[in-house]
Amino acid sequence: MKFWPNSDIVILSSDHHQGILIAIKQQGPSKGTILPYLQQLRPLNPLLISVRVVTHNRPDLLKGCLESLHCQLYRSFELIVVDNGAQNNSANLLKYFLFSDVQTIENKCNYMFLFSNNQDLDLCKETYISLLNNDAAAETSWPAELIGKVS
Repeated sequence: MKFWPNSDIVILSSDHHQGILIAIKQQGPSKGTILPYLQQLRPLNPLLISVRVVTHNRPDLLKGCLESLHCQLYRSFELIVVDNGAQNNSANLLKYFLFSDVQTIENKCNYMFLFSNNQDLDLCKETYISLLNNDAAAETSWPAELIGKVS
């Protein structure tokens, strides 16, 4: 059973997408009360992903990457940043940045990209883990498209 905020809909389907289609068919196009709200519907327990970003002495790149994550339309993700022995202000940037709930792993030296991505995977609470390079900027629909592929 799924409850949807800002509506009177209770979906009795294990597949919430199928449940929405059933609710729309039951409403019918003549009643039209559900169709305007369809884009606003969000499940109370959306599928979450863990996003891991590894960085080393590149606060300029990290800032752009984090800003792109802050602008996401789909906000149900946790962010874990692995700071690989930064000798500049990367760690301070993380503490200052827009994500108050960002998890950080601060290494004393550069363990390189492969090891750092596999390090402390038990910190990831979610089933799906996405690795994002610190020189990448995520498009605003990026996590939503990932979730759409797996759900």
